[in-house]
Amino acid sequence: MADTRLLRLLTSLDVQFDAAVAREEDEAASDLAFSLRQGLRLRDVLRRGTWVARLDGGERPVVLVGRDFVVCAGPDSVLIPHRRLIVAPSDSGRETQISTVPLLETLRALCRSGADIEISCRDVVLHGRLIQVGPDHVAVSTRSRPAFVAMEAIDVIRLAGLWGREATSDGL
Repeated sequence: MADTRLLRLLTSLDVQFDAAVAREEDEAASDLAFSLRQGLRLRDVLRRGTWVARLDGGERPVVLVGRDFVVCAGPDSVLIPHRRLIVAPSDSGRETQISTVPLLETLRALCRSGADIEISCRDVVLHGRLIQVGPDHVAVSTRSRPAFVAMEAIDVIRLAGLWGREATSDGL
């Protein structure tokens, strides 16, 4: 009799121990998954699924994710630096293209092509031809004179006319 009780007790303890180990393993896996999500950069998050950017009181589909910016489709293409980006998952839309090119290099390519742009910086909006892209600034030839804008001040860049359509179709 004593052996039977002891055997039942040991079996019960073994089951409880197995359940505790399984629970701890599940918690550890959950913690690991949580930790891995915490280490993702925004560009890594945006590489999965479809997204819309919140802009000007509306939403625009994100069509390209660059190293430090996104391109959104619409009547004109819009480039938004990650530091100014607000996005939400989208249930519709085409798959987002991925680029390893940073905003600086993209702007230099646009400058070489003579792109007409609109740059929004806080409450200032500049329209003109992109004429210079330095490591920390851009220059826009406006009607009156060139304007120089610090890269950190840029909220949004709109590509005017033909350039906007080309950027959307070719993914820059």
